[in-house]
Amino acid sequence: DDVEPVFEGRAHAHNWSTPAVPSSAEAFNVTLQKLPGQKLGLDVEHTDNAQTLPIIGIRGGSAQKWNDSSASSVALRPGDEVVEVNGVKGSAVKMLEKCQREDVLVLKVVRG
Repeated sequence: DDVEPVFEGRAHAHNWSTPAVPSSAEAFNVTLQKLPGQKLGLDVEHTDNAQTLPIIGIRGGSAQKWNDSSASSVALRPGDEVVEVNGVKGSAVKMLEKCQREDVLVLKVVRG
């Protein structure tokens, strides 16, 4: 399986100047492979200073393929938040760049 549940402590510091990153208590990893001509299929909401990518919809592509072949406990759904993409975290802009440039994506997702 490509899914590796992540269980970490709930303690985290608050930085009031930027949006808080959700607790990783319910985080899981998702591996998506974009095939030639195939879209990722994730609709995300972002601003330049955001630390995460909230999922607002699934529109086919690699994301739908993942959902169709995975257990519901690790299916991507609106309200989930992508907190890391291929080792990049803390910057929505940098995570989006990874999503656009790389064909194999390992996403760390926190259940919304």
